[in-house]
Order: sequence, then structure tokens, then C-alpha cells
Amino acid sequence: MLEEMPYQVRGAWRVLIALGAAAAVVGCCIGPVPRAEAPVPAGFVAQAPTDGVSVMQWGFDEQNATLSIQGAIDSGAPAVVIPYVGKTYYVDPITLAGNQTLFLEAGVVVAARKDSFRATGACLFSAVNRSGITLLGYGATVEMRKRDYQRRPYERSEWRHAISLRGCS
Repeated sequence: MLEEMPYQVRGAWRVLIALGAAAAVVGCCIGPVPRAEAPVPAGFVAQAPTDGVSVMQWGFDEQNATLSIQGAIDSGAPAVVIPYVGKTYYVDPITLAGNQTLFLEAGVVVAARKDSFRATGACLFSAVNRSGITLLGYGATVEMRKRDYQRRPYERSEWRHAISLRGCS
């Protein structure tokens, strides 16, 4: 099936989350995946889309990469590429757009910024009532700060997720 439709999943959800097997479960916290050891499944094309924009066009701030990633998403480009730069992208909550592919190159780490996810339902990547969202990033890592959220000053909550797609198709 991957050979027929490598970037889409049939059914109500047209989303392929290729961030590693554990990332398919909303709310999981993923540990780092070594760049050289991430095997690519047969039929998977680990190449960035050519019809998109790179978040680097909006600059890269090592302390807070939110504006570059959100700016690229908000550009309306059909695809947004987060390139591997050898450093972690620390971000505040990011809102995904519909009819767009978000491609994380192998080795990319997108992590929650410390003290930025105070709301009980804050999510790293989220979308509500959108369609046509594709997340690709085999060998990439998305990290939340679960230990931080279990103590003060955070209000205890089970609703802080790495990826939240509500009402999406």
C-alpha cells in the first residue's frame, strides 16, 4: 500500500505520521532517535517535497523557532520543510494549516520550550477542523516536557500532547 500512496492514509484520517511508531498515538512523548540508525521502510520516499518552502526562509532562532515554523505554515505553501540543522527547534504551540504537508528531515528535533505550555490543553502541533494535513518525518523527533508538566507551576493535566488533531479529516 505504501507504494501506491506513500504520503496518505485512507479513511477518515488522511494523515500519515511518520515520526516513528510511537508518534502515531496522540499525546506520546518521544525520545531522541539516532539519525544514523533510523531505518526507512520499504516504499517510503524520504525526500523533501519540491513544491514547498523551508522554515529557514523565516530565519532560525536557537532560543525560539516558533516564528519561523509558524510563518512557513501560515504562508499557505503546499509543503513546509523543517531542515536538519544539527540543533533543536525549541517552539511554543504551533497551529497546523489544512491542505499542507509538514516535512521534518531525518534527525530534526522539535521540542517544547520550557515554561511555554502552561495551558492544560497546550499541544506542540495542533489543528482543529482542518483537512488534508500530512505530517512526514521519519527519523525526526517531537518532544514534550512531561516531567515539567507534572509539578508546579504547571496545573496537572493529561491533555498536553505532542500532536493534537481534532475534527480533522
